[in-house]
Amino acid sequence: MPSGPLVVFLKGEFAMSFALSLPSNSNRDAATADSDKPSVGGSYKLRVPVFALINPQSGSGCGEAVQAQLHRAAERCGVQFECERLSDGNRDPVGRAIERGAKTILVIGGDGTVSKAASIAAMHDVDFGIVPTGTANLIAKSLAIPEDTSAAIDLIFGGHRVEKIDGMRQGIQLAFSHVSMGTYSRIAVKENAVAKRRFGKLVYVARALREIVANRDWRFDLDLDGVRHRRRASLVLIANVHPVGIAGMSWGDQIRPSDGRIEVCVIRAKGFLGHVSLLYNALKGRTAESDQIEYLTATTSIKVSSKRPLPVRADGEILDRATIDIDVIPAVLPVIVPQQVN
Repeated sequence: MPSGPLVVFLKGEFAMSFALSLPSNSNRDAATADSDKPSVGGSYKLRVPVFALINPQSGSGCGEAVQAQLHRAAERCGVQFECERLSDGNRDPVGRAIERGAKTILVIGGDGTVSKAASIAAMHDVDFGIVPTGTANLIAKSLAIPEDTSAAIDLIFGGHRVEKIDGMRQGIQLAFSHVSMGTYSRIAVKENAVAKRRFGKLVYVARALREIVANRDWRFDLDLDGVRHRRRASLVLIANVHPVGIAGMSWGDQIRPSDGRIEVCVIRAKGFLGHVSLLYNALKGRTAESDQIEYLTATTSIKVSSKRPLPVRADGEILDRATIDIDVIPAVLPVIVPQQVN
């Protein structure tokens, strides 16, 4: 049976100290083909050593229970398990694990934790696994990764395949689900972390209702692959994945994380009735039929700005910037996913 270190960090923020140059897909494929990838129970060979990062503050704070499950799975498959707790001063655990030779990075947390770790993993020849424990888990949902912790761990250590997903690069960080300006991002600014852990998705619903009642929209200037557009909207949502994150709602089934293009959703819905119409169609999976949303597409670059200052949200986190400036990076991150999707 294979052996190798599996390290778990349990809490804290981590810095992203890595080069801006991305490895080419051909180089990554060649490195993957030539590397030693012992099988650990699945049709695709789990690459070892394995490194796991747990955010114990994510969701209901189940870090210790997940750690125990990982330990049992690693022992069952003959993979060495090592635990280390992360303090605020312990920076860049993913980068350091890769320097030590890790070939698979596992993240146990929500979209924010997953995105930060994936930004680093995408710069290297490693595979990436997700055990979703956050509030929305948009990236995991879009890839049919189970939200049940035990099932997600069984997927990683059992039968799976790897799918290379696209990324949206802003500065030194990559986003993998949504980047937004408007009502959606304003909701996140007003979130309370304690309330979010305690009440989960109800926090989003309460904040959303307040924004809807406010009945706001703004003028946006967009530059998509060099083509300029001007729109008035309540929200501009740049989507690499389709789930909204609430009650199975979708921004559009045509939105795929591995098709080499990014959908730009210009949402005109204002007030209670406008948003009810949009959300009804989203719940029924007919968002594309709604007159409250317009779809634009980009494959290389996306720029969005507004004369009124608006927060920018990326993968669940508010960014310290007032505009969106994205480079589309296709097939940048190999993610462990189910062998078959129903």
